[in-house]
Amino acid sequence: MLKQIKTILKTAVLIAKTSPWNLPAFIGSRFLEIVQPFVTLFFSAKILDLLTQGADRPQVVQWIIAGSAVTALIHLTGRFFVNLNSVEGMDLFVKLYEEMSAAMMRADYSELENGKMREKYERIVRAANVYWYGPWEVPGVLMNVTEGLTVVISSFALAYPVFVPAEGKDWWQTVLLIALIVGSATYSFFAERKLYQLKEQGLEGQIHDNQVLNYLDQYITADKAAKDVRLYQQQNSIRRFRDTFNQKMRQGVGESRRRKEASNSAIREMFGRLISFAGYLIVGIRAAQGYFSIGDVLLYAGALSRVSEGARMLVYSMQHVAMQAPHCQEFLDFVQIGKKTQKKSEEVSNVKTKTKTKTRTTTSGSAEASVARSTPHEIRFEHVSFSYPGSTKPAVKDINIVIKNGEHLAIVGKNGSGKSTFVKLLCRMYEPQKGHIYLDGKEIRSYSKEEYWKILGVVFQDFALIGLPLAENIAASEEYDENKVRHCLKDTGLEEWVDQLKNGLNEWMSASEGTVPSGGEKQRLALARAQYRDPFLMVLDEPTAALDPVAESKVFQKCREIAGGTSAVYISHRLSACRFTDRILVFDEGSIVQEGSHDELAKQRGSMYAQLWQAQAQYYI
Repeated sequence: MLKQIKTILKTAVLIAKTSPWNLPAFIGSRFLEIVQPFVTLFFSAKILDLLTQGADRPQVVQWIIAGSAVTALIHLTGRFFVNLNSVEGMDLFVKLYEEMSAAMMRADYSELENGKMREKYERIVRAANVYWYGPWEVPGVLMNVTEGLTVVISSFALAYPVFVPAEGKDWWQTVLLIALIVGSATYSFFAERKLYQLKEQGLEGQIHDNQVLNYLDQYITADKAAKDVRLYQQQNSIRRFRDTFNQKMRQGVGESRRRKEASNSAIREMFGRLISFAGYLIVGIRAAQGYFSIGDVLLYAGALSRVSEGARMLVYSMQHVAMQAPHCQEFLDFVQIGKKTQKKSEEVSNVKTKTKTKTRTTTSGSAEASVARSTPHEIRFEHVSFSYPGSTKPAVKDINIVIKNGEHLAIVGKNGSGKSTFVKLLCRMYEPQKGHIYLDGKEIRSYSKEEYWKILGVVFQDFALIGLPLAENIAASEEYDENKVRHCLKDTGLEEWVDQLKNGLNEWMSASEGTVPSGGEKQRLALARAQYRDPFLMVLDEPTAALDPVAESKVFQKCREIAGGTSAVYISHRLSACRFTDRILVFDEGSIVQEGSHDELAKQRGSMYAQLWQAQAQYYI
């Protein structure tokens, strides 16, 4: 339990940093709401005693005024916290999701590609949306603890004489009350634990189903899928598929949980009634014996009626801590992803800014190199191998290649031959499992990823443009050099297109805000974005797969012109588009099986390249 309490407190600290007024608003509003009935009960009992005892009118009026003033103050303060709570609750909801989004963006590419990050994200969201588990509920957890403690302490403080046998007699009354209260608390503890276990079983079983439903939702709302859904009349199939999964999620553990919740509620109500009955019975007996006044009867009976509720609240709040802690820890672990790497990169950047040197020392004590932008560069793969998680077959194996400064290199091969994996290793989306990659003789791990990425201009097949202003898309930043942006757009043949836009460089690249570029325009924009970085290496990983051979050839020729003396790596299934490169590497089953110019490789009869070339060339003869 101690570990779980620490987890909740760590989450509370994060919440306090993220939204400082959230916890005071939650706890304050509930605390005052709980205290108010006890305050009212206390003043009512006091005034009733004064009236029955024949007190002076001024004295009674003073107590009435005091009670009204205190009650009004509590009410007004409570309303303030309630209103603050409604605002702060939404603020916390948004900010915690922002923390998760930031973690997704910091995460290593490999974690995103294999789906583990998405699965963790889905689990946290599912737990929050369906079962109300996670950091969003921590204010409620602390509020429940506060509520339980307040009710128990207030009830016992007001009704403690009932638990003390009158003149040392009638111990059975005390034993009966305590037994009922302990029984109620014990039942609540075990019942809530069983309910939690059922919820966890439901959560584990529904993660996959929820992912399927999310996929279906994204599919039916995507513009690209609209034609297929209608043309192939998939509406009924999708609806049936959704209904099947929804029904599956409602059945099984969910039914057991609902029955358990119903029985829990009934039995808790029974204990509450028994404690109230016993309380009224004991208070009534002692009042008849002359031990309690009429005001005492009102005060003690009212306080005892809430003892059971308070004990149940306190037990539930402790169980709630145990229930919420694992999910809060999942969230804390999730939002920490990438923070150490980010901190290290920021420290490296700060050192670079201050020292202006070519090497620097990180907090780990290792020297990190700084890429000199004004000198020629060379990248060398030395016995590099890599296998994807869960696979025993290497995606690339024993790759040895040198990309010389200013060289234009083409990578070709069948699907699954290792081309894209090679590019991911080149771009440091993955790190080699065996072998080394060197930049100018230094292992690329000696550079921070951010530093290394700055020297690359990459256009992937599934490149993404963000719904932001055009210039910010090109510069990949809010700050940009307008002349440089225009120069890159001119080089990629988009100058006239930009001049026709209503807002020019400030035109938003989205349907709701501005303009949606065509496929060809998007490809040129992606190329302009890569050029803007002044990279020493351009990488084009099948960005023109949707174009016809002639259009692709023109795009690659344009890339050649733009790259000029910059090194470049091209990947394409169409060999004709790669004829203008200095060298071609042929991949097969993860290895480089051929190397040379187009003319040299085409002459090697029976080779992989010759087979690929003939298979494509026959359609153009």
